[in-house]
Amino acid sequence: MRVTVLRGSTLPSELSAAWSELQLADPALASPFFRPEYTSLVASVRPDVFVAVMEDDGGIVGFFPYQRDRLRVGWPVGGQMSNYQAVIARPGAVWNAGELIRTCGLVAWEFDHLLADQEPFAPYHRSITGSPFIDLSEGFDSYALARRIAGSKQIKEIAYSSRRIERDVGPLRFEFQSSDPTVLSTLLRWKDRHHERTDSEKVLRIPWVGKLLDGMLRARGDDFGGVLSALYAGDHLVAAHLGLRSRTALHLYVISYDRDFGRYSPGLMMILATAQMAPSLGIQVIDMGRGEAHYKDRLASGTRLIAEGAVEVPSMVNRVRHAIVPARGAVRRSPIAPPVRAALRHARGRGWLGD
Repeated sequence: MRVTVLRGSTLPSELSAAWSELQLADPALASPFFRPEYTSLVASVRPDVFVAVMEDDGGIVGFFPYQRDRLRVGWPVGGQMSNYQAVIARPGAVWNAGELIRTCGLVAWEFDHLLADQEPFAPYHRSITGSPFIDLSEGFDSYALARRIAGSKQIKEIAYSSRRIERDVGPLRFEFQSSDPTVLSTLLRWKDRHHERTDSEKVLRIPWVGKLLDGMLRARGDDFGGVLSALYAGDHLVAAHLGLRSRTALHLYVISYDRDFGRYSPGLMMILATAQMAPSLGIQVIDMGRGEAHYKDRLASGTRLIAEGAVEVPSMVNRVRHAIVPARGAVRRSPIAPPVRAALRHARGRGWLGD
């Protein structure tokens, strides 16, 4: 196995085409996060994105995209904005995860949404969870019937709420791809308020993340593109969603709603309206993202196993990292944690922190 490392921003078109061919040939890699366009897009807003090109005597075996910090620790491309991670490889290809990381010049590669069925990474899993998805490969009606047979009443309850909001507010109108620029700004404002209520970082307002979202919306290819959807009741925008799609898969990425209409569950209406339209656009699966939620359990056709962990090689950096992690945990549990988090959020918002 030979490995050549290139900057993500300088990947030649012929290598992008080879990457695309590998991705399209493997249904397990249908996610837009495995497309070369996604890595190139992140590389256009961050300087620390790299791609390892893996070759043997038969030609290109695969591609391993990653970010690298100053300590030579690797991270998923896009960090917390990445919903899936894997090596994009030829079916049946054999490689050693530890050797791959070492050859890339990394002391470690951290992952949190790694496809759990990529065997070379199995020894490095710390935990495995599920990412729920909606299976639309047989169409929406077949999906709805399967959920009803499974005993879920979620779709029926959403239909009831839809009738209520139409009676109380106005007829529902769904736009899968909105061209109204106020939809995105409203969605981000709703998310900001949610982050304020939950005392969490306004991730979507980090400068490079904002540029990434803008780039997603400008991408409208057949194999990769952003989706900005809007749900209206009468003249009121009640829910919005910014997603990312490939040829056959759509990820629910950023979704929120107007809390003034919260009693009608407009966010769930948005998901159901998306699922109803998706098959006509070639989308066979909607991934709802990792995380436990009652509505996901009731809407999901199944879950895809994803792993969290790290591939590490012996180094002083890793010894220091392992010493720091327990200290961080102690700080989080201490009384100084809230002001420290607030200070970090302020610094990031002012642009003092690059990531």
